[in-house]
Amino acid sequence: MGARAIEARIPRISLEEFLEREQQHRERHEFHAGLVTMMAGGSPDHGHAAANMTRELGNLAKGLLCVVYNSDVAVWIASKETHLYPDVSIVCGKPQLSGPKRQQVTNPKLVVEVLSPSTRDYDLSAKLSLYQNLPSLEEYLAMETAKAEIHYWSRDAQGKWSRKKISGKGAALPVRCLGKSLRLADVYEGLV
Repeated sequence: MGARAIEARIPRISLEEFLEREQQHRERHEFHAGLVTMMAGGSPDHGHAAANMTRELGNLAKGLLCVVYNSDVAVWIASKETHLYPDVSIVCGKPQLSGPKRQQVTNPKLVVEVLSPSTRDYDLSAKLSLYQNLPSLEEYLAMETAKAEIHYWSRDAQGKWSRKKISGKGAALPVRCLGKSLRLADVYEGLV
């Protein structure tokens, strides 16, 4: 039996039904055009890394018209009918909201995912591809936890994405949407 035949037998739900269910559960889920998948639980290192990243980006955003969100705030990718919870996101200017209760942002400039063994391949491929469908998105960061290394993707003015790795505690990462640089020593404090 092919993947399409299996997928056809999985019951799909509406976004409204998904969001209603999501409010009733402690665990988080992703929504992909009617299909719901449960998210993996985080480890202490994952939580530490996400907290450090949120704190450091928040410090850089002080005084700017940008808001740094933690993983409580979902991102809606309308063209893919996808609801995701990035570990960290930044919206500059007025947040554009979607959903029946206007609880999903649709215009992040930057998204961060902290890599873990169970989600690494997904975060570096399929999830990256989904996020790249957001017209507002300019930067995507995938943060390692076992070493001071961040995979950095940025979109140029022509819409082309480029990738580089920023490694070592002495390195700094450009955060274009904030017009500042992020020191890896600060982000990885207490981790590696």
